[in-house]
Amino acid sequence: MTTQKLIMAFVTLIIGISLLGVIATTGLGVTDQTVTGNETLDLVQFKNLANTSQINTTATATLTNGYATTDWQYDDCSIAVTLLALNNGTAATVTTDYIVGGNGEINLTNADFWWTESASNTTYITYTYCQDEYMTLSWGRTLLGIVPGFFAIALLMVSLALFYSVARETGII
Repeated sequence: MTTQKLIMAFVTLIIGISLLGVIATTGLGVTDQTVTGNETLDLVQFKNLANTSQINTTATATLTNGYATTDWQYDDCSIAVTLLALNNGTAATVTTDYIVGGNGEINLTNADFWWTESASNTTYITYTYCQDEYMTLSWGRTLLGIVPGFFAIALLMVSLALFYSVARETGII
């Protein structure tokens, strides 16, 4: 009986350690937003067709048109553009040089900033979005963050109880 309890304690401990990583990784996937950095955005769609040396400030680029993965949600979690920069590294200023609308729509507002005769059509964009599995409720994210800890404590207590039981039966304690 003592050997069975000892084996059971070790098996519980090993299974608990292996499941702890899985639970923590799964919880992390639904509680963290995804950051996409330095993707390219082609400015050709913003060129004014009537005068190719001007930027059309009424044109809109949407990040969902191939600039982000298709597994994101924007109903409860808006897309946050953290950097929009020219290919030479010059960063644009939000509300002065561009505006980010709902669902990742970008409008260029400062035509002088975006246009130079030698300017490349490529600009770089960094943004944060939420995947479909993202937990939008803050209390849910908090709860999912503490579940692995409580799971680890519970498995540790079961293992310790079994080890204690074996120690009492063998006369160690």
